[in-house]
Amino acid sequence: MSSDHIAAGEVSLEFNFHAPVERVWEALIADVGQWWPSSFYTSERTQRFYLEPKLGGVMGEDFGDGEGLVWYRVIGLDRPRSLMLSGYLLPPWAGPALSLVRIELTAVNAHETKMTFMDSTFGKMTDCSTAEGWQQIFGDHFTRHVAALA
Repeated sequence: MSSDHIAAGEVSLEFNFHAPVERVWEALIADVGQWWPSSFYTSERTQRFYLEPKLGGVMGEDFGDGEGLVWYRVIGLDRPRSLMLSGYLLPPWAGPALSLVRIELTAVNAHETKMTFMDSTFGKMTDCSTAEGWQQIFGDHFTRHVAALA
């Protein structure tokens, strides 16, 4: 018997950057392939990780030759304030579940930005922590990327 169950969960994280909102936004939407950790790729065939920053755009892995994996679709975009994504978590990596992500950027002052990250997940939940994964992606990789741009 599995300890998995159908449930809803929410991850809420905050990060602060010593960079203006516009720089953090550009790093978030244009540079995703530079900071998204390859250890999170689902395939050794992944050639790049990308985000199409437009309504209906895709965030995911490109295997080449029109193949890959869609992680999320852009369902909301308000430059340079918020990005909203809708995606599916699929076995064998997680789920099955639906993930709704909202990333908000707020200027603390002209040189400081606060990022609020929220992920609401509905479906089959496992013991693996999505909070740990998001912390690693944004708290480690994205934070280092933004700091290197300063």
